[in-house]
Formats: sequence, structure tokens, C-alpha cells
Amino acid sequence: MSVTGNKMSVRKITALALCLVMLCGCSSGISGDAFAARIAEHYSSQERLTLTMSATFDHGETFDTYALRHVYDANDGHIIEVLAPADLAGLRTYITAEGSAISYDGMIFHPGALPGTYASPISVLPELLRCWSAEIPGAYYDEDCTGKTCRMLEYQTHIESELWTVRTWFDRETYGATQSEVYVGGVRVITITYD
Repeated sequence: MSVTGNKMSVRKITALALCLVMLCGCSSGISGDAFAARIAEHYSSQERLTLTMSATFDHGETFDTYALRHVYDANDGHIIEVLAPADLAGLRTYITAEGSAISYDGMIFHPGALPGTYASPISVLPELLRCWSAEIPGAYYDEDCTGKTCRMLEYQTHIESELWTVRTWFDRETYGATQSEVYVGGVRVITITYD
């Protein structure tokens, strides 16, 4: 082989090696810490975010399921609106730095928590966004989510005196949340599936 041919082969091999390194860095093989950093960067940079979801709240012996829309605005705070069931559709919760309130058909009242915990729809959804934006997960693993690979990130957070475990499954490609679960005292109290 000529010297020119040998140089071309070295260049091709070097280019191929660089491409493989770049592909590996962009693939689903990134570490959990690097993935969590990307999730935090993605969600903390959002000036406005809208999430639509189905949320099931476990009251111990009964369950309530709602369709919800959660709108976050960096300047105005959070608005959580009930879309279903029909008899509660239009109920809105407003959460700002000054506090929270619920409005429905012209009435305003203050929300309560699930029995035995500080967990409530209005405390959980903003806390999820806060964890995604700022927290370092304590655990992570990959899992199949209806035909695509998702990464589950698990966060530990304190609300009042309670330790909550928050698990969210994120799409590996888009960083979009696909499902969340909130545990208080080892008991799952809320399950959320995002549209």
C-alpha cells in the first residue's frame, strides 16, 4: 500500500472512531447523572410549560381519577385545572409565591391534603417540576414504556415533615415526562400519566 493510501486509511479510521464516540455520547447509554442534568436543564429553562395528564389519588380505600392540565409560568406561578370528571371540570387551583387558592364557578376556597399526608394535587404537581428542575436523583434505571425506552429518575424530597419519594419516567429522546408516582411513607398516594 502506498504512503498516500495509508494516510487515507488512517483518516478514515480516525473519522469513523470519532463518529462512534459521538454516537455513543448521544445514545441512550448516557449515565443517569448526565441524563438527570439534562432533565434539570430542560425543565429549569422553561419560562412556560403546559402538561396534560391523568392523575389517580389513592385515599386508602378509594381512588379518585382526574384529567388535569398543569400550566406553569415563571412569572405567574402554577395553574392546575380539572378537565374531568365533568362535574368538576373548570375547577382551577392557582399557586403563587404568595400562596394558593382554588376557584370554581366563581367561588374561591383553600385546598386540603389527602388523609394522613400533606400530599394534595396542588402540592404534588409543583413539587414534581421543582424536583425535575433542581434535584439530583437518588436512583435511576431504564425501562420499556409502551415500545420506547424511558429512564426513571427517583427523587427524595421533604414536604413539611414528610419524606416523599417521587418517581418519574422520562422519554430518552424528548425528555418529556411519561409517568410519575408519589410515595409517602412507602405507600403510593398519587399516580400520574402524561398525555
